Amino acid sequence: MMARIAFFLLLLAAPMAVQAQDAPDNTGVRVEDAETRQVREVAKELRCAVCQNESVADSNSQLARNMRDLIREQVQKGKSNDEIKAYFVSRYGDYILMEPRTTGFNLVLWIAPFAALLAGVFVLTARARKRREVRRSVASYEEPGRNLDEDTDALIATLRRSTGEEGKNE
Repeated sequence: MMARIAFFLLLLAAPMAVQAQDAPDNTGVRVEDAETRQVREVAKELRCAVCQNESVADSNSQLARNMRDLIREQVQKGKSNDEIKAYFVSRYGDYILMEPRTTGFNLVLWIAPFAALLAGVFVLTARARKRREVRRSVASYEEPGRNLDEDTDALIATLRRSTGEEGKNE
């Protein structure tokens, strides 16, 4: 029984030992230089024009590789992230940005859903309030023994006769 437990523990420890042997001497942490990091940051903020739903950093298309090379060239020339993004926007338009700007017509697109939601809440609240008022007014006319003027009594009697409710509430 002890031999089986020892064998089982050995099987559990074996993958850990193999993994420890494969680890590089520098603790396996990949160190990026500042240039590579800046290229990656800019590439994450730009959309691949071929893939359309992937960033340039994540895409494997030829265009994305060319764009990464172009970003690297501009970083080596000392350009800032904003200058590099402005270059791509001038060539491809605002669509190239993964997160569109919130200015101009795009501002309308950002605000419109919230405005529509707010308008919907307003309309529903107004309708509910109106329904409550109608129910209260109808209920007040149906109270037994209420003193209404003669014209109102005559109107209610006429309406009840026309709808077939003559003797129900009297």
